Amino acid sequence: VACAEVSQDQPAQPIGDSVNAEDSTSDNSRYEQNFVFASVVGDSIFLVPWLTRTTAYTNETVREARGWLTRSGTWDAFYAEEWKTPLTQTPTQMLPYGNMRLLMQEGDIVDGIIFDDSVRRLELALGDVTASWSGPRGEVIDLVEGAAYILDERIEGLILYLARASIGATPPGGDWGLLISGDSLQLVFAANLEYGG
Repeated sequence: VACAEVSQDQPAQPIGDSVNAEDSTSDNSRYEQNFVFASVVGDSIFLVPWLTRTTAYTNETVREARGWLTRSGTWDAFYAEEWKTPLTQTPTQMLPYGNMRLLMQEGDIVDGIIFDDSVRRLELALGDVTASWSGPRGEVIDLVEGAAYILDERIEGLILYLARASIGATPPGGDWGLLISGDSLQLVFAANLEYGG
């Protein structure tokens, strides 16, 4: 259902103490990939955030994924899973789990995210990148054209893709936000370190 030129660069080497090639999967390396769909439907905001985090320890990898839906001011946490996988050389690669499915392009690029629990189905489809930045800690931020499919309804909107990494005792990246005003204004705010680091 999706297509197009999505870049989804992975975050640069994790930031932290004594980072080198051998440390890229060392104890407590954290990788985030977040997809936040936003649209204005009538006079209300329609949001679908998918937030994922992978933490690579010395003997295993812990993965987390969360999905929310908000429409007309009501939040629904429809997906929350945490699972373990063996240690991997590619901890930034997203993996499907439970009711979360992924549509992928070549190069492990996420083209769509599907939630399907046989009662309801929600899909995000990613399109073309409209703007892209990289931050001082190696984070990658893309604004992507996109659509959400819920029931038989297609909702056009914007998807914020944010990927970042950290290692060891370095605090993870801080809070971030997306501010949109129709088609004319899109602002992304991101703090470098958690808790003002």
